[in-house]
Amino acid sequence: YEAFMAQGGQRVATVLTYLSDCGEEGGGTHFPHADLEVRPRKGRALVFFPGFADGSLDPMAWHEALPAKQTKWVAQVWVRQARSPDPMLHKVRSMLDHGG
Repeated sequence: YEAFMAQGGQRVATVLTYLSDCGEEGGGTHFPHADLEVRPRKGRALVFFPGFADGSLDPMAWHEALPAKQTKWVAQVWVRQARSPDPMLHKVRSMLDHGG
């Protein structure tokens, strides 16, 4: 539990930005409990909420990346319950705040 909280706790929001198309087959993001598949389209973002603010998981948000038949590029951002005390993250933020 301590290691989990050291990472900022549960993920409460996820943003997937598709950086490439995958053609007409394969490469989608599949939500089996919601019977939903999202097709990757370059420049589009998918936002979903895998957990609640209290740390419990939402089973409807369980997802998987389907095998891609072409190269697939995705940028992912996780929003967690709390700010991460990670010292490296603090250093990066400090560098950005002070111009390098």
